[in-house]
Amino acid sequence: IIANMYPSVDLMIKLHDENPERPVILCEYSHAMGNSNGNIFKYWDAIYKYPRIQGAFIWDWVDQGLLREDEHGSYYVYGGDFGEKLHDGNFCINGVVSPDRQPHPGLYEVKHHLQNIKVYGKQDAPNVYTVENRNFFQDLSHVLGRCELLEDGFIIAEFELDLSNIDPGSHKTISVPISSSRKLDPFKEYAVNFIFSLQQATSWAEKGHIVAADQVLIQPGTRIFGRIPDISALPKLKTERSGDGLVVTAAEKKFQFNLNAGQLLNVAINDKQYLSAPLLHNIWRAPTDNDEGGDDKSFASRWLKAGYNNLQRSVQSVEVKEPNDQMVQIKISEKHISKKGDIHVEMVYTVLGNGDLHMDVKSIVDPILPVLPKLGITFKIPEEFSYLKWYGRGPHESYSDRKHNAFLGIYEGTVAEQYFPYIRPQENGNKTDVRWATISNTTNAGVIIFGLPQFNLSTHHYTLENITNATHTYMVKEDGPVTVNIDHKIMGLGGDDSWNPRTHKEYLIKPGSYHFSYILRYTDNIDVDFSKAVPLVNLNNE
Repeated sequence: IIANMYPSVDLMIKLHDENPERPVILCEYSHAMGNSNGNIFKYWDAIYKYPRIQGAFIWDWVDQGLLREDEHGSYYVYGGDFGEKLHDGNFCINGVVSPDRQPHPGLYEVKHHLQNIKVYGKQDAPNVYTVENRNFFQDLSHVLGRCELLEDGFIIAEFELDLSNIDPGSHKTISVPISSSRKLDPFKEYAVNFIFSLQQATSWAEKGHIVAADQVLIQPGTRIFGRIPDISALPKLKTERSGDGLVVTAAEKKFQFNLNAGQLLNVAINDKQYLSAPLLHNIWRAPTDNDEGGDDKSFASRWLKAGYNNLQRSVQSVEVKEPNDQMVQIKISEKHISKKGDIHVEMVYTVLGNGDLHMDVKSIVDPILPVLPKLGITFKIPEEFSYLKWYGRGPHESYSDRKHNAFLGIYEGTVAEQYFPYIRPQENGNKTDVRWATISNTTNAGVIIFGLPQFNLSTHHYTLENITNATHTYMVKEDGPVTVNIDHKIMGLGGDDSWNPRTHKEYLIKPGSYHFSYILRYTDNIDVDFSKAVPLVNLNNE
């Protein structure tokens, strides 16, 4: 048996090809230290493709932390927490479950790629699917199969699946009356969820336990929200200037800008505050364990040497335009100065007569700089806005290189529930491929975020500085305003190992030019305002 440790996917295939008489079973791979297990799908694509590549063992199963209870509360400790001089720090914290066996989000991704039932479909044939039984000795008579049809994230129909006569190692084509039972709206997004559960209890799981699931996107969305092509019918807005201040009033919403600082300071509806800190261009994330891997060559080391955690923002120019009675545009040109190079940013705030705020951002990253941790905007809202709902991947966190088990759908929960307590605190809680999101209080006031077309989203009660500096969970202070991160891109997690910078190149954010846009709709009634059409304007200010 060829049982290398932590080879790349290409090397694993090379070992297979060069040794035609020997199976390949990796004794260790996908190092599960902290927020990890990115890229694992590539290993399993190869394992399923090549019969003699027979599998691999993740290091490790469980975080080997020890529970400590003291004046800080209950938390897990690791190397160095006992006063010893020689130790490996948190290198023993590398499992897919926590010491108390709480599953890490990465474990759901692992389950997805190891499941023994796979579904294939095509967008041009929404009624026909292929079910593959990857079991070696068992047919599928022990499971129940059903599927759900989602329209823009909402489940609108359910169907039972015929899983008869699917022998071990075989495929079967099945029919599901998707388009034949209803007409699909050409502007809406449709996906089909396939769920396979145990018909009877076993020694290891209860009846109804889901053993496999898949999602097939049969029609990408082209119009997530209604659109207003002409803004001339919108109400007129009002502007007031006083020194460096500019207040724009639109549909009973007041947007307060400081033109000298080049920032939106506050948004108010009927004197209620909806913003606790300005919208800021942001590239920083709290480094993961994999980001830290590689000593001086690590991503985190390069970021710190470049000063990514402490960029100096300089406003270069501020320009205010009022092209008509229904629109005001404030264009801010900024320079974010690092130790090694600059990031030039142009942020255009467009306030429309209906009260919508369009954010358009252009970022030019100096080619001498290292890859970015992320790229987007961050801001804070009052703590009362602590309930999140989104249409995107979920319900658990997902990243560009670890999102196969996070299906598209509509999910909701408190902001606090989005935090995952990795024993050494680090980047967590991101949602990928988000189409829209709402963040609300108990009276359903808050903010609606529309993607143009999609974005990454994370929300937390702690600050970015807090999670960056914390070394143990008790140091994470979830007691302040809600931090909202709306990111155009966020670097992948990696995980081929944790001691080299091995995040795959397609999941890196390389220096260059980027352009992204969002729509923020502040509201005192999300249910009423969510379905209202969105005015689309020339956000490029050209």
